[in-house]
Amino acid sequence: MASVSKTDLRNRVRFYLGEKTPAFWENADIDTIIVEEIRSVQDEVPTGALLHLMTESSHTSTASSFHTFEEDTDPFKIISFRANESGDSAGNYGHPWDEVTFDQLQDIRQDEEEAGQDSTATRVFCVMHASGGSEYGRIEMYPKVVSGRKYKIRWITRSSESDNISLPTIPNLQELVVFRSTSKAAMKKTRDIPLSREMGAKANALMKKIEEKYGDI
Repeated sequence: MASVSKTDLRNRVRFYLGEKTPAFWENADIDTIIVEEIRSVQDEVPTGALLHLMTESSHTSTASSFHTFEEDTDPFKIISFRANESGDSAGNYGHPWDEVTFDQLQDIRQDEEEAGQDSTATRVFCVMHASGGSEYGRIEMYPKVVSGRKYKIRWITRSSESDNISLPTIPNLQELVVFRSTSKAAMKKTRDIPLSREMGAKANALMKKIEEKYGDI
């Protein structure tokens, strides 16, 4: 997994802006843009380009309809979610469940009047956030997994946004963030529109290459 510091990303943005030390652009302004673009890149690239951020975990159901992640985990992209159909340690976790919205899940529940609970019947889930305090992942499952059955989740977490930022060079997400951050910074008070357009074009071309090579899992 490749990591990079925010300082390094900022210095690379400053190189393209032609301003090595703060003058027109304050460090805090550039850092804000970099964080925004890290989030945008993670939201927009195919999940196949984010394997460095993928985590897998197995759990045993307590017959609850909910699964709650640890507070420091933000599962903003669920790759697969399934239950062990046999109830033993054979490793057969069945077919992935479908992700739906909260409203869709409630509509299904109401239409079916709470179908009989069986892990093989569990087929949909929705991602929510716990109320109050830290925003961390909470998943509602339907129908709920029967007690004692195992279920497995694979998900993409968000990268750190301070130091040791998880951005690989293959695919080159570091460069994509730098190009996009430079393009946005160059538009500050229309400072350098030609540079903004040039870096925006480079970012779009790189994004196209990433999309052609990597797909969603």
